[in-house]
Formats: sequence, structure tokens, C-alpha cells
Amino acid sequence: MNVVKQLVDLGYLVQLEGDEVVCRWNGPGHPVLHQVLPLFEELKRMKPQVVESLQPELPESVDSWASAWRRALQRRTKIMVAGKITVPEARERAEVLVRESYRSKIRRWGA
Repeated sequence: MNVVKQLVDLGYLVQLEGDEVVCRWNGPGHPVLHQVLPLFEELKRMKPQVVESLQPELPESVDSWASAWRRALQRRTKIMVAGKITVPEARERAEVLVRESYRSKIRRWGA
């Protein structure tokens, strides 16, 4: 996302805290207001896209997930299969749930 990159290039740390986009000056001296104010306005206008771009994701390949998240996927899949859902459908649904759980926890931890 261009506005985030521009702010980072100027010296800001841009991250999510809950559903809020937080910009903290991390550069030397003080920020140059005439440079950053238009970027902050653009950031406000584009907040939904910026939030989406900053939200962490689990890697695409389940094999590269941390073991705790793979175990969560296996547990949820077993529960759904026991509920008479086919294994492929259960795995697909479980993966969606685990990915959302991951995003939710990361947002809560403030990463």
C-alpha cells in the first residue's frame, strides 16, 4: 500500500492496534508536517484498505504453519467430520476458522 510505504520511508512505524491504524514517529528529529499531513488524510480515506493490508495472515501452505496452528486445524477438522461433514469440506471450513482465529489473536496482541 503506497501511503503506508511513504510514511514508513519518512520514518514512521505503521501498525494495527485492534482496528485502529497507529502511526508512531520513529525517525530522527521531527516529522515534516507539510509532507505527512496529506499522507495522514489519504490514510484516513483509505482506512479499510490499509487495515486489510496490515492484517497478518498465516502462510498459504498449511505445512509451513506453526505446530500449534496445525494442531488447531486438525482438532477442528475432526470435530466437523464427527458432525457428518466430508473430510475435504471439514478441512476447508476448519482452515477458514483457524485463519480467522489467528488474525483475531494477532490483532489482540497488537502485532
